[in-house]
Amino acid sequence: MRKYQQALSPTERRIAEMYAEGASYTEIASRTYRSPHTVKSHLKNVYRKIGVCSKIDLGKWLAKANGNIGNSATLVSDIQADLALYEATLNSAGGFDYADQFECADVFRDIRRRYPAFSGAVAGLSFVEGNLAFAALEEANAEERLASSRELGEKALSLNPFDSFAHFATARSMIFAGEFEKGEEHIRVALECDPDFQWAKYMLVFALTHSGKYAEAIRAGESIFKEPIDDNIRDPLALTLACAHLQAQDKRRACAISRELLRRKRTNCCIIHTACLILAEANRRTEVEEFANSRPLEAWPKSALQHRLHARDETTFAAMMRQQKWLESLPQPKNG
Repeated sequence: MRKYQQALSPTERRIAEMYAEGASYTEIASRTYRSPHTVKSHLKNVYRKIGVCSKIDLGKWLAKANGNIGNSATLVSDIQADLALYEATLNSAGGFDYADQFECADVFRDIRRRYPAFSGAVAGLSFVEGNLAFAALEEANAEERLASSRELGEKALSLNPFDSFAHFATARSMIFAGEFEKGEEHIRVALECDPDFQWAKYMLVFALTHSGKYAEAIRAGESIFKEPIDDNIRDPLALTLACAHLQAQDKRRACAISRELLRRKRTNCCIIHTACLILAEANRRTEVEEFANSRPLEAWPKSALQHRLHARDETTFAAMMRQQKWLESLPQPKNG
C-alpha cells in the first residue's frame, strides 16, 4: 500500500490529489458533494498529517508517496517523475493563485537545472513571469516581468522551435505588451504544433478581442465551448467573449454571459468584478445592485497591465472603466 494511503483517509487522499492538480475549493466541493468549508477542513488535516504547508509541497509529497520520485533506480523513471511534477506545476501555475506562482517558478528552475535542454521548463518560467506581470500594480514591475517573460519564451524557442507551449508563452508576453499581430502569429504556430492546445486557443480569442477583431474573436471563442474545456480557462474565456460581444454592440449576449458567471458564485474577484462592469456598462445597474446586496464585491486592485490593455482599446472599454467608481461605491451586505 502506498504511504499516503496509510497516512490519509480515502476522502482526504482524493481531496488532496484534486487540490494538487489545481482544482479550487468550490470545484472539489462540487465533485465530492461537500461544502467548500469542509474541503478546507480536510486539506488542513492533510497538511498537518504529512507536514507540508503549500500546494506545491503537497504535489511533491503525493508524487513521491506514489513511488514516482526519488526511489527509482533508473534514469527513465526519474525523468518520468520529473515530467509528472512539471505537468502538476503547470496546472498550479494555470490556476493563477498569486502566491503559488513563486513556488511554481522554483520548481521550474529546479527542473531546468537538471535538464538544461528541456524547453518546457524555460517556457514554464516564462508563463509564470507573464502571470506576475499581469498581477503587478506598478508599471515598472509589469514592464520588467514582461521583458523577462519574453526573453525566457524566446530562449525556450531556441531550444525547441516546435514547442507549442514555448510559442504560447512568448505570444502571451507580446500580447500583454500590446504587440497583438506578433503575438497572434506565435499563437497560430502553437496551434499548428498542437491543434488541441486550449490555452493557445483562449489566448487567440484574447488577442483578437483586444485588437478589435470582435467577430473573429466571437467565432473562435464559441468554437472552444463546443469542446470539453479546461476548468482553468472556462471563466476567463467566457469573460473575454462577453467583452467581445459588448464591443461588437451585442449587449444582450454580453449580459447573458456575465449573468451566468455571477450565478456560478466564483471566488475569483477579478471575474466577478469585470462581469459586474459589463452589466453596468450595458445599462443593467439594477442587476449589479441586486447582486451586491446578496454578495460582497471584493476589492479588486486593477493592475498596471490591465489598465494599459484597456487604455489601448476603443470607447467601450474606456466607458467600462468609468463604471468602476460607481461599482466600488455600492453598499456591502452586513452578513456577506
